[in-house]
Amino acid sequence: MYYQMFGLRLAYKAHMAVGGKQGKVITAAIATTAAKVDEHVLSDVLTQHRQTTRLPIREVVADAKYGTMDNYLSLDQAGMVALIPPHERHGEPRGIWGRSHFQYLPDQDCYLCPAGKVMKKIELNHHKGRFIYRVEKGSCRSCEYQAKCSRSGNDRKVSRFIRQELVEAAKERLTSPSGEAIYRQRKTLIEGIFAQGKQWHGLRRTPFRGKWKVQIHFWLIAAVMNIKRVLKEVGEKGLLLPGPNQSSGQLPSANSPRSKANAILISFGWIMA
Repeated sequence: MYYQMFGLRLAYKAHMAVGGKQGKVITAAIATTAAKVDEHVLSDVLTQHRQTTRLPIREVVADAKYGTMDNYLSLDQAGMVALIPPHERHGEPRGIWGRSHFQYLPDQDCYLCPAGKVMKKIELNHHKGRFIYRVEKGSCRSCEYQAKCSRSGNDRKVSRFIRQELVEAAKERLTSPSGEAIYRQRKTLIEGIFAQGKQWHGLRRTPFRGKWKVQIHFWLIAAVMNIKRVLKEVGEKGLLLPGPNQSSGQLPSANSPRSKANAILISFGWIMA
């Protein structure tokens, strides 16, 4: 990893999921190398969460780093609701108009360019999972918007995911009042847990080298933080272990309504070596 002040530094990524009634229990902790692409880790995080909790997942809340079509497809197939912003490039490079300037017409399955010309579907890019749309050949050469849309004069193209409706559905959920509330909760809760881990539990730096050693270090930190959370809850509620003359209470079973998992919150941070 490159830092402007320090140059190249050895670092690892820490991917974390939290759940529970208040979203404060660490249910998955995965360490990867800095070169590992973030979106490829989501399935591993979900697998570890299920193995740890044995509970179903209804909603997955994460930042845009995880917002790829492969993840949207896998969550949809698993029956999970994605509250993840799409990983899109919002800037318009070199002043060229981006896809937001083009209007999609679902009934005709085509786009309208800023000049009002129809862009028809011409091919499918199997590798990227996108349909390609293009104006008629030669349309851009004499267009008044050529400088902002296609400076070279080549026929302008735009692309659309095969399952673009999954991306649009995620955007719509995140703009709803409930979606905005749970996404704010993700920022507050999981970023707060990361901050606690770095401040008090050694998550900022690791004395170890090698992904497996760093992974064990990360698991130990997560375990300690969860144990402290349990002890705090026990102390606040006045719960005690049963003594000789005390009757033991029962924790809620995995099938009780209180233990049902609704949503998990996912994010990642850096561990410096």
